[in-house]
Amino acid sequence: PAQEHAVVDWLAIAGGPLPVAVVLKLSGREDDETVIRLCARGVCDRRGDSVDFRHPLARDVAFAAIRPEDRVRMHRELGEHLAQTSLARGLSAAIVARHLARGESYDRAAQFYFEAASAARESHQTQLVIRYYRRALSYLAPDDKSAVDGHEALESAYRMLGRRRER
Repeated sequence: PAQEHAVVDWLAIAGGPLPVAVVLKLSGREDDETVIRLCARGVCDRRGDSVDFRHPLARDVAFAAIRPEDRVRMHRELGEHLAQTSLARGLSAAIVARHLARGESYDRAAQFYFEAASAARESHQTQLVIRYYRRALSYLAPDDKSAVDGHEALESAYRMLGRRRER
C-alpha cells in the first residue's frame, strides 16, 4: 500500500533507524498502524521508539527503487528536519550535512560540516577534522569568506600531524 511504501522510502533515505514520530511526520501519517504492519510482515523492526529495516539488503533495494529526483527532495527534507533537532550540534552534525548535501543544499551542508569539524577539533579527532573540513570546503563557492577559516583549520590539523605536503 502507498502508506507503507512512504514509510519504507523514508527509512531507506535515512540509512538507519528513525524515531517512529519522525517517520510518521515525514510520511504524512498520524498513526503508527503502517509501521506496525511493516513490522508484523518482517520488513521492519521496532526497537524502543525507533524503527528500521530488518535486513540491510531491503534498505538498499528500497533506496534503489526511489526515483533520483525524489531522492534529492527527500534527503533535503530529512536534512532540514534533522537540522531542527539535537543532531545538528557536535559530531552528529555530519549526519545532517550528509543529507543536505545529497539534497543539493550545499551551502547549508557546508555549515553543518563546519560544525562537525569544530566538534571533532575540540575532542582532538584529527582525522575527522580533516575529513569534515575538506567536505565543507568542497561545497563552498571559491569566493566564500568562510573558506579562509576552513583552510586555516585544515592547515593547523595537517601541521599537528606533521604532513608538510598537505599543508
